[in-house]
Amino acid sequence: MVVAGADLVDESGEIIGSSGFYVAVTETIGDTVKESVDELVAEIASSLAAIAQAKRMLMLVNAIPADRAFDVRTWHSQETNVKVRDGAERLLTRVATDFHIPDAVRTHFDHVLLGR
Repeated sequence: MVVAGADLVDESGEIIGSSGFYVAVTETIGDTVKESVDELVAEIASSLAAIAQAKRMLMLVNAIPADRAFDVRTWHSQETNVKVRDGAERLLTRVATDFHIPDAVRTHFDHVLLGR
């Protein structure tokens, strides 16, 4: 609630009430906060997904456990002065455009996937 007004006083100067406007803003503020939180949550989810995907790539390619892969991402972030999220997103972009897996490796992976 926002109040814009003035005190009402009697002849002796004692406050006896108020006069002005009362505006309920709870719903408006609540909607604005909800929109901001929703946007922030979506951004965080996207960032975490990119970081997790980059971490899993490191795990697969280097045959290392999850904690070691995250250590590598953190180390790279510190060495390059690039946020972990930004580095992960760059890696995903580079892998999608510059990293080509030979057909023999794909075929072998398909066999592993199918349990052959």
